[in-house]
Amino acid sequence: MGRYPTTPLHLYAYLLRKTRLLPANMQGHYRHEIRQSHR
Repeated sequence: MGRYPTTPLHLYAYLLRKTRLLPANMQGHYRHEIRQSHR
């Protein structure tokens, strides 16, 4: 994978990794939203 995700699966993994940069109390919310939107 290059600098930016190029497939839906890579985008999903990239976004989940980026949630680690968020405050702890927000990580769960955004991880849930990412999972729901990539069904």
